[in-house]
Amino acid sequence: MNKLIILLIIIISLVTLYFYNSLPQEIPVHWNIKGDVDSYQTKIFIWVFVAIPLFLLGLKRIIPKIDPRKDNFEKHMSSYELTINSIIIFMCVIHLAVLFYSLGYKFDMGMLVKGGIGIIFIIIGNVLTRARHNYFFGIRTPWTLANETVWKKTHRVGGYIFVLLGLIYLSSAPFNNPYTAYAMLGSTIALIAFTFVYSYWIFKKLENSEK
Repeated sequence: MNKLIILLIIIISLVTLYFYNSLPQEIPVHWNIKGDVDSYQTKIFIWVFVAIPLFLLGLKRIIPKIDPRKDNFEKHMSSYELTINSIIIFMCVIHLAVLFYSLGYKFDMGMLVKGGIGIIFIIIGNVLTRARHNYFFGIRTPWTLANETVWKKTHRVGGYIFVLLGLIYLSSAPFNNPYTAYAMLGSTIALIAFTFVYSYWIFKKLENSEK
């Protein structure tokens, strides 16, 4: 899989190099909640979209080596790599989308972004329960980091929450309006806040049971 990711990054780099001179002097880099472009950058900025997957690939290799609980990374390495690789692939797709949108191929960027984020959330939700106690990969609150039992219970619930978030994003993907955007944002904040509070509640419950 790592070789395929490297090959994908090489391909998007070559495609970018091939079309670079055909790009307009300014390219779109941000779309608002209605799906309209609301921010532009000079075309050299397109290389930032190439650099992001490269940065993530390097970070993916470094994190397991510097985590104080690196031994646990070996136990969930496949889940960790699946998560990061999915994000890298998503960023490569976004890069190509920005490139071809800049070349005049118009499509719904909002649907692409929301759909991609939804898929990533579902992938994360399905692998969260396999994440072992560590400092980089997983739901890191003061209470999950302090207690391995809290970590396990929070990740079990968190898995369902991330899948639910993914489904919300996927179902919202075809719609570009403020109401859908606010609903997505509200759901994201509420569900992540619930996970945070749940980890604290489990921690206090265990603490009280030990007294």
